[in-house]
Amino acid sequence: MRRSTTWAAFLLAHARQALSTLVPGLTDRSLVLERALHALVPPLSGSRYKGQSGRVGVVGGSFEYTGAPFYAAISALKVGADLSHIFCDVAAGTAIKSYSPEIIVHPVLRGGAHPPQEVQTGACADGASDEDVARASADGVIKWFRALDALIVGPGLSRDPALLAASAHVLRAAAAHGLPTVIDADGLRIVMDEPGVLRGERAVFVLTPNRAELARLYDKLVPAASRLADAEDASTSAVECRARQICESLGSSVVLVAKGGTDVLHDGESALLVSEPGAPKRSGGQGDVLSGAIATWLAWAHADGVATIAREAGVKPAALAAYGACLLTRRFAREAYRAHKRSMTAPDVIDAIGAAFDAWHPAPEVERALVGATA
Repeated sequence: MRRSTTWAAFLLAHARQALSTLVPGLTDRSLVLERALHALVPPLSGSRYKGQSGRVGVVGGSFEYTGAPFYAAISALKVGADLSHIFCDVAAGTAIKSYSPEIIVHPVLRGGAHPPQEVQTGACADGASDEDVARASADGVIKWFRALDALIVGPGLSRDPALLAASAHVLRAAAAHGLPTVIDADGLRIVMDEPGVLRGERAVFVLTPNRAELARLYDKLVPAASRLADAEDASTSAVECRARQICESLGSSVVLVAKGGTDVLHDGESALLVSEPGAPKRSGGQGDVLSGAIATWLAWAHADGVATIAREAGVKPAALAAYGACLLTRRFAREAYRAHKRSMTAPDVIDAIGAAFDAWHPAPEVERALVGATA
C-alpha cells in the first residue's frame, strides 16, 4: 500500500501541532502515541484510488463457523480499509458470500469435514496425501499476497487438522513475504504446535490471545523453570511478564496483545497498556472485530512513507497498530453498549465503528471540503 510522502509529512506535522497546542511541552506517553496514530490515518482525497487505504485478507471460516471471518473482514472495512477478502473452507463459502457483497470470498481451503465433490479434482483429487491437499489449499491464498497489505489467520478456522495444516503453510509464506499478519482464535493453536512458522527476517505478527489462550501459550512455549511461581496471578504485572516471556520465546517478529480488563501489549522489549473503559457486556465476535481493526492499522502502519511515525513515537509499527486498534475497539464497544446495553452483540459494535472513529479522528477541513465537493 503506497501513501503519498507529502501527505504523510503533512499529517504528521498537523498532528504534532494540534496536540502540542492542547498540551504544551507534550511528554505524556499516551498523547505521544495518540499523536502518532492520528498521523497514520490515510487522508480522504478525491485523487486516491481503491486499495490505497489498505487491502486485508482473512484466512478462516469452516463448516461450523462462518460468522467470525465475516466480522473480522467487515470490521477491517468499517475501520477504513478499502478491500477485504476471506479465504475459507469450501463448505463455508456460500454462507459467507450471502452475508454481504462488500467482502470478496474465496472458498479455496479444503477441510477434512464435509468436502464437496466438486473440489475433488487436480491436486485435491481422492488419493492425494494430506500434505498435498494442505499445500494446494495454501497456494490458493498465497497467490493473492501481492494484492494484500495485511492478513488475519484464525477466525472461524475450527480445529479441523486439514484447515490448520493449510493455515500453517500460509503463515510460513507470510513470514517469508513480510506480510503483516494477525493471528487469533484457532490460529493460535498453530503457534502452540509449530512456533517456528513465525520465523523470518521480514516477519511481522500480532498475536491476540484472551487470558485463557494466553495461559495455554505460556504453558506450551515457556519452559517450566522460567514460569512465574504463582500460576493463578492475574495481575496486570503478571500478565505483562507472561506476555514478555512468550514474545522472547517466539522472537522479535512478534507483538502480543493479551486481551482482558486491561489489554497488555508486548513486543519482547517494552509494554503498552490500554485500560480505558469499553463495554461491560462480552459477546461472541468482539475479538474478531478487534482482529479486523488491527489488520487495517497494520496496513496503515507499514505503508510506504510513514516509517518515521512509529519510530518517533518510540515503538514498532506493529505495536503502534495494535495499540490503536485496542484503544478504538474499546470506544466502538462503549458506544454500542450505550445504545443497546445488555442486548449488545458484535454487529452492534461494528455498526458503531463509523461514528466512534469520526469522533476520535474528525476529518480535517481539507478532507471535508473534498468530500463535500464530491457528495
